[in-house]
Amino acid sequence: MASVGEFLHLFEQNGFTQSQASYLLGGDQGFGHSSLDRMQEKGWAVRRFNNGAAPSPEKIGAYHDLAAEWWGTVGELIRDRKIILLDDETLIRQLTLRLRISDSDGRDRLEPKHIYRAREGGSPDRADAVVGAVMLQVLNNKFAFDPAGQQQYAEMLEKSARLMERQRSPFAVEYVNWNTSWL
Repeated sequence: MASVGEFLHLFEQNGFTQSQASYLLGGDQGFGHSSLDRMQEKGWAVRRFNNGAAPSPEKIGAYHDLAAEWWGTVGELIRDRKIILLDDETLIRQLTLRLRISDSDGRDRLEPKHIYRAREGGSPDRADAVVGAVMLQVLNNKFAFDPAGQQQYAEMLEKSARLMERQRSPFAVEYVNWNTSWL
């Protein structure tokens, strides 16, 4: 578990605190699972994800698993020019050469890493890191790359608050102190 110590040292060296650990994302399969357990024992509750987990409920008919959903979502953000990537040849190669295949239900899935490695001679680690970083932003704010959607959502909340205020009972009490003795 020396690698966990190295990670925690790097987190602290780069200004991360334990209270910010939920902004970090770690793979919860294989060695990653025990590493995240150890980080949690040390007070770092890093957000866990499992590539093989089911996609989100609204995407279950389109994607085989969470990894395919995340790669698909990031692909849409790139296609729609909501994010612009660095001109990094390795990253672009990894993002574009990992094949999208269909499962027996017609849902998108990613080419398994061992097949990609055999074909390309390496793992798409840089692409995985970028996909994870982008999706962490999406998980923390579903409007991270959609300012118009953020504005519409804020307007809807404001309208709902005004409606609730108008429909408020005239007998409503602002605050009741239940700690007060009634005797």
